Amino acid sequence: MLYLRYQSVSPNHRGVNLGIFALVNSLGRGGELSEEEHVIWRAGNDWYDAAYPNPSSTDPEIYDHELNPGAVAWFKGSAHHLLERVEPYLKLLDAHQIGWEKLTVKVSWHGHLRGRRANHRRSTSQIVSLGPAWLGVQNRYGAPT
Repeated sequence: MLYLRYQSVSPNHRGVNLGIFALVNSLGRGGELSEEEHVIWRAGNDWYDAAYPNPSSTDPEIYDHELNPGAVAWFKGSAHHLLERVEPYLKLLDAHQIGWEKLTVKVSWHGHLRGRRANHRRSTSQIVSLGPAWLGVQNRYGAPT
C-alpha cells in the first residue's frame, strides 16, 4: 500500500512537519491570502470537508499531542480523486514562498516500510491519520503510528 503526504520542509516547535492543509489554513486565517487566493482556499477546503470529514471531527483525540504525539494525515496512493485537488494548495504555498515536500511511503504486507522524500520549493480513497513517519511507535489503539 502506498501512502503520500505533503508537508512543511521544517518541523514546528513540537517537532511535527505541518501538512499542506494546516499551512494554507494558517495563511487564510491570518489574512495573508489575496481575494482570489482566498476563493481558491475556501473552494478547496469546502470540497474536502464535503468529501471526507476531518479525522478530528470523528475522533477529537486523534491529534491529541499527549495521546498521539506527532499524528499526521496521509493520503492513500489510490485516492486519485483527493490527490488531484492538492495542486492549488501547493501553488498557494509556492506563491507565499513556503517550502513543502512530498513524502511517499510504501508499506508491504509484512509491515516493512520503504520511503522516498522529494523536496519542492516551486512548482486515496481516504485520508488516514498516522504518527511520526511510522517509526514503530504504538498509539493508544495499538496501531503503528
